[in-house]
Amino acid sequence: MVGRRLHEQELQARTLQLKLRYSDFTTDTRARTIETNVDGEIFSIIRALFRANWKRPAAVRLLGVHASTSSDCGAEQQQLGLAQASRHDRWSRAVGCRG
Repeated sequence: MVGRRLHEQELQARTLQLKLRYSDFTTDTRARTIETNVDGEIFSIIRALFRANWKRPAAVRLLGVHASTSSDCGAEQQQLGLAQASRHDRWSRAVGCRG
């Protein structure tokens, strides 16, 4: 849903944030900075944050994903390596962000 909202508003997330709240109401929040509006990249980043920070075997009560510091889709993007740039460009074109 986060990716879809970014596409609809032609925005690009600069920071993705994961919120984990456990059954005892303790809460962990972690963020990673990367400019994207590509669903697959958003999912991969959030999944990595979750796997690195989930306190097993604690039951998760709430899992939240937040995108912030968005800019226009066509704005200048961070420098990516050749392999990353190619993959990112293909995904961006697939979701309608020509940048």
